[in-house]
Amino acid sequence: MRFRWQNYRGYVDTGWVELKPLTLLLGANNAGKTSLYSPLLLLKQTLESARPETALLSQGPLYEAGRFRDFVRNHDISLPVTFEVELEGDARQWVVDDSEPMVPNSVEFTFVAGDDRGASSALKRYQLRDQLGRRMFAWDRDGRTTKISGPMVPSPGRAGRPLGPVSTMLRAIRDQSPEHFLISGSPGLSGIGSLRDVKKEHRDRISAWVDAGLRFFQVQADVNAAIGSVFSSVSYLSPLRALPERTYRMSAEPPSHVGTAGEFAPEMLFRDKYEGNGRLVDAVNDFLIACGYGGLSFKSGPDYDSFELLVRKAQEGGADSNLVDSGMGLSQLLPLVTQSLVATERNNLSLVQQPEIHLNPALQVRLMDHFTRQAAAGKRVLIETHSEHLLLRLRRLIAEDVIDAGDVAVFFADKNAGVARVQSIDISSSGSIDREEWPEGFFAEQLRDSLALARMQSRIARGKRSDRRKPARLPDA
Repeated sequence: MRFRWQNYRGYVDTGWVELKPLTLLLGANNAGKTSLYSPLLLLKQTLESARPETALLSQGPLYEAGRFRDFVRNHDISLPVTFEVELEGDARQWVVDDSEPMVPNSVEFTFVAGDDRGASSALKRYQLRDQLGRRMFAWDRDGRTTKISGPMVPSPGRAGRPLGPVSTMLRAIRDQSPEHFLISGSPGLSGIGSLRDVKKEHRDRISAWVDAGLRFFQVQADVNAAIGSVFSSVSYLSPLRALPERTYRMSAEPPSHVGTAGEFAPEMLFRDKYEGNGRLVDAVNDFLIACGYGGLSFKSGPDYDSFELLVRKAQEGGADSNLVDSGMGLSQLLPLVTQSLVATERNNLSLVQQPEIHLNPALQVRLMDHFTRQAAAGKRVLIETHSEHLLLRLRRLIAEDVIDAGDVAVFFADKNAGVARVQSIDISSSGSIDREEWPEGFFAEQLRDSLALARMQSRIARGKRSDRRKPARLPDA
């Protein structure tokens, strides 16, 4: 997956960012890490919203970005915000305007303030580009004026004059209301039905428009399906995952995902055990046993409308204990593992924010082992983290050839003069990072402490520290 954002949050232009099967996103607090992927959540929750007239749902169930004025760069509502996403999968080639074949490759959505207070967002521009970056189709709105352009819309002059069906089709494509931020292809069929009213000698003259209308319908149907596929594959787990409960109540409908806080993970496991094939529970138990836990069991309520989630003791003869009594780490770990296993389709993208919270280093590295296996199976995982343990484990797994370095991306987000930027960090096949490419501030505290500790150990070994009991001044941050 590749994307590019402009004028969003602290970014002027992210440039093209490519996510690999396993992507790590590092950086200081307020450096722009979440802003690098949150537009994916904004676009996803917009497509899933009930009101098609909503151009961009910036305050939704997946991500809360505020109003347009809150997420546009420098809160300058005169600026446009542009999201560009590369399409995935095999796209058909289309011969447009008698030129070489064009393959739809990326779609650009440009939003502006929908009012003079910047409280809402409006779609200003939709643009479809091909594999060479050429414009295939553009829809632009400036106030009440809408224009369409690009080789998918041939010049009216090719028809001799804009006959009735041609005028109808052109007007329908130009004046259509977008569905969220997508342009439908159905207006391309407008006017074709009235061809029976066109004199036979005129039909050849407007054949280019008939072909263009059918092509516009087919191309946009393909593109919109591809966009829907991209965003339907995205799942998100926030860093503030739900606290464990002693008793869980069943939902009216089976949940399809664990929820942004992981609140549905216990129910998904319970339903899999008693309504499904049990494979999800078995896979989760395999992971937990490898982590030193004894696996999960359940105690159903009398009416099957509630249940308890129990943790088996790893030792023989130990009594099962309620999840609430089993420590915070396990309850935080369950949603992470469950969601990654639920995402069965290849190329599914799991966005995981700070998975290391409440996990000791041993569990953190086990979790990285798990994510690496998921990436090797064809899934995609993006991890926003502050943990050097996750990065170190990943480097080791690359060196041990568990995962190919080409399937890993590491990005470091920081700010310079208030402008967010993202830097790609290359990891070699041996798991090493070139010291010359080590960005400033990249786990700098760990590096400074390690060097200071080494220097002090050297001084102690040489007998140059006379009084080791003397209170020391705290080191600078």
